[in-house]
Amino acid sequence: MSASSLDGLPSSMIPWSNRIRRAGRVTCDYALQHPPSEAVGIPLGFSLVELLVAIAVFALAIAVALAVYSGATRSYRTGEQQVLDQQNVRLGFDRLVSEVGMAGFNSNPDGDLTRPDEQIEGAWDTAITFRADLDSDRSPENTVPELALAPPHYRIVSIGNDEIVSYVLAKPQQQHSNSLALQLDADEPRSKIPRTIIVPGVSLVHDDPPYTLYRVTLRNTAGPLSVE
Repeated sequence: MSASSLDGLPSSMIPWSNRIRRAGRVTCDYALQHPPSEAVGIPLGFSLVELLVAIAVFALAIAVALAVYSGATRSYRTGEQQVLDQQNVRLGFDRLVSEVGMAGFNSNPDGDLTRPDEQIEGAWDTAITFRADLDSDRSPENTVPELALAPPHYRIVSIGNDEIVSYVLAKPQQQHSNSLALQLDADEPRSKIPRTIIVPGVSLVHDDPPYTLYRVTLRNTAGPLSVE
């Protein structure tokens, strides 16, 4: 029996095989005429407004993530720099305490009472200058240039110019005009004649912290010490 001859018959009189074929044809025709999106009332794709909202939300999330990352990185770098500064301060302070504790050590090895050298050449609120035989346990540093400093005025000299030490507080690039004025014998060889030594750019008044701690020594140069 053809499909056209079955159109006018009641469904109870149509064989099952023909019913299935007919139902399939009707379903296919309906699906072609009515896409799924239209059948449930959902438009195809996204609207312009939806795209703009999605982009805005995405951009906001990226901005928040970058802000959090930048803040965390800045905090880490700040903490790391503080740790480094603290370590540098501790090392500098430890060296200062160690060397100041040796001030005057072996400064008059031959007991010459005419020697003008002072164990502590000067002390201020923000600076101290002293001399000490800091290289007594190191060779050949303990003899060079010390051996050449003695004659003709001394039998023994144990402290070179690099062992006349000043610890001073100052600003970078010598922002302060204060200076230390020292009277000491730093000639090579020693002349027993104290001369004025100027250490410029120090902060003698502690009124504008923070400061940098500097360790200043004199140069070992032949002849009278010249101050630049």
